[in-house]
Amino acid sequence: MGGWVKSKAEEIRGRSEGLLPSQIAEAEGIDVVEVEDMPRRIGDMYALGTMVLPAGLPRPERELRIAHCLGHHFQHSGNQVWFQVLGIWFRGKQEWEADEFAAWLVSPEVRSRCHDCREALAVLRNDHSWLW
Repeated sequence: MGGWVKSKAEEIRGRSEGLLPSQIAEAEGIDVVEVEDMPRRIGDMYALGTMVLPAGLPRPERELRIAHCLGHHFQHSGNQVWFQVLGIWFRGKQEWEADEFAAWLVSPEVRSRCHDCREALAVLRNDHSWLW
């Protein structure tokens, strides 16, 4: 199921070699806005070419959340706004795809060693060697 997600992440990684997710977002013309009082239940948001993140995130977490939002940008055309219409299953599938994309984009080496994308993201949150 995730083969096309991996392929898309590899495509973006290939044309953006050496760039951090925040640099890829900048190159794509995506604004990253940090909000002081963002509700905790909302980890991040992406819509209409803008990423919204909680202010003050540690650098590794900030980059991983930007990578996650890039997954929505490149795979879902920013259609996260349609959650209410399409239902929770579709939202869950898109969130999984964005996490999978983030893991493959940031470190294919770590992702390929892990059982799933959530495990890979947990490893990447603790091992910062990918912050080149």
